[in-house]
Amino acid sequence: MNRLIIIISITAIIASLGIIGFVVYQNYQPIIQSSAKITQSVVNFFPQALDRILVSSSTNSSQFGNDPLTDKQSNQVITPLLEKISLKPVASFDLLKTSKETEILVYIEKESGNIFSLKIENQATSSPQTEPELIRLSNLTIPTVFEAYFGLDQAKNVQALVRFPDQNRQLQTISLSIEANTTNSSASSTNLWLIKTVKLSPNIYNFSVSPDKTTVFYLENIGAKSIAYTANFKLQNKKLMLVSPFSDWKINWSTTNTVYFYPRPDANYSASLYVLNLKDRSFKKIINSVKGLSALASPDDQYITYTNSFNNDFNLLVHNNKTNSNTDLYLKTFPEKCLWDKDWPTIFCSAPKQVAKGAYPNDWLLGQTNFNDSLWLVYPELGKISLFYDFKTPDENLDLISLKQDRFNNLYFIDRKTGTLYRLNSSRLLE
Repeated sequence: MNRLIIIISITAIIASLGIIGFVVYQNYQPIIQSSAKITQSVVNFFPQALDRILVSSSTNSSQFGNDPLTDKQSNQVITPLLEKISLKPVASFDLLKTSKETEILVYIEKESGNIFSLKIENQATSSPQTEPELIRLSNLTIPTVFEAYFGLDQAKNVQALVRFPDQNRQLQTISLSIEANTTNSSASSTNLWLIKTVKLSPNIYNFSVSPDKTTVFYLENIGAKSIAYTANFKLQNKKLMLVSPFSDWKINWSTTNTVYFYPRPDANYSASLYVLNLKDRSFKKIINSVKGLSALASPDDQYITYTNSFNNDFNLLVHNNKTNSNTDLYLKTFPEKCLWDKDWPTIFCSAPKQVAKGAYPNDWLLGQTNFNDSLWLVYPELGKISLFYDFKTPDENLDLISLKQDRFNNLYFIDRKTGTLYRLNSSRLLE
């Protein structure tokens, strides 16, 4: 009898729990359906043209530097997401397309002036890989390189304009032409290249390289004026483009026929952005009276990202050239820390995780403060931003500058604190 009572009691309890569960499910089902609709609406919010699907950027490799990861099941080598390319501080670098299917990375060491190249490979694959060969193109000693600009001549030889301080701390510029040494069959990489050098005028103070990497736009001070020319990397075949009464311009050659001008950025003074049309040589104002102004134009000239400084603070904005409108992105960074994507109307921007009050960009440009960055994707058509990659470990407290993108969509940049050149294998973050 007691066993029968126990069985009946257990059955009643189970039935009661089933009824309660059914009621709860019925009550919560509209909430579940509503959440699903909200999620779908967020996914559909971004237009298809901007639908770059991010693989979770929180899955940063636990390895750092060039230590490879190995898939235990397939025994295949997997390149880490973040790699150190250089062991010594780098002054400048660039990516050069030497043929339709070949792209190389070229960089110059800050302390020695030695120039190295590295063939770009597809890092998205997980096939077994050997370490790419780093080739020294030049062992010419140039102590304390300030900056360099790289390009190609018609024969696809590497060209460089290298700036460095002389013994009187005045910046000097030399032009380097690096050609294959066909008369020397030595296996030593330092003997396989002929280096031709040309010393340039000390009055030249700024350069910008054309999008196709074959021509330079440069400024030369003549008295109180700036004279602007286009020329090859030896500064031959030069063409006069502009005579300006102002003598301290920053320049950015964005498309084949447009070069942007703005004064040296300063949080205490308002400045304007100008554009020079290389076809008709017209020179007109685009953005007026912005403090701390620096700018970077998109490859199609439709957008310009720029910084506005105010009350010991600053923000990144986007100007639309077609509509003459400005959108505040509420992202604290500078165009010097950004890169327009080569295929999409988006911008990669590194931005500090925390910013102390100060006079920006002055404090940052003068090295009085450094940042620990995260990497963001900016959608100018929407005025939206999303986190692309979060540098998390202590070794990844990086202050990114000089961002560039290879043909496989991987990103390269220099850490401003150490001068180390990195590659972020971001092709693995995008499907």
